[in-house]
Amino acid sequence: MAGVQRRAGMTMIEVVVMAAIVATMTAIIVGGFPIYNDQAYVKRESERIALDMRRAQSYALTGKVAPIASSTPNYWGMHIAMSSPASYVIFARFGSSTLPYDPATDEVYSTSVLEQGITMQGLSTAVTAVADEVNLYFSVPYGELEVSDNNGSGGSSGTMTLQSKKKNYTKKINAQVSGNVVITN
Repeated sequence: MAGVQRRAGMTMIEVVVMAAIVATMTAIIVGGFPIYNDQAYVKRESERIALDMRRAQSYALTGKVAPIASSTPNYWGMHIAMSSPASYVIFARFGSSTLPYDPATDEVYSTSVLEQGITMQGLSTAVTAVADEVNLYFSVPYGELEVSDNNGSGGSSGTMTLQSKKKNYTKKINAQVSGNVVITN
C-alpha cells in the first residue's frame, strides 16, 4: 500500500482501554487498604499489650523497685479496663493479689489507652467468663501469673480478645501461669 501513511501515537480506543485497565487496578488496590489497616491496627495493639504484659513480668522477675515508694513490691501487675475507651495500667502492688486494683493504694507505673477503632472483648479465665475489669499479677521474684477480676475470682491464665470495629478482625492474647504470652488469631 504505497499511499497509506502510518501515524505515530495511540488511537482513542487504545487510550480508553488503557484508562479502564488502570482504573480497575487502582480500585482493586485501594479497596483492600481498609481491611489491611484494620488488621495492622489490631496486630499492633495486640503486640503492644503482650509486650507490656511481658514488661510487668520482667519487673517482677528482676525485683524492680517501685519509683515512688522506693521499695520492692509484692507484685507487678496490669489492670485492664474494657470500658470506653479501653485502657490498661501497669502498677506495683504492695499487698495481697486477691484484692481488686485500687489506684489509691497501688502505685501506677504507666497508663495506656487502645487506639481508636480497637475494642477489647474481655478477658476470660478458667474460673470466670468475660469480666469488664481484670487484674494480672506477676509475683516478685518468681514472675508467676495470677489473674483475677475485681470480685477476686480468677485463675492462673487468661485470654483477651481484641477486635476492630469496622471489619471484625480479631486477635487473642493468651497469658499463662508460666508467664508465657501468646498472640493468636
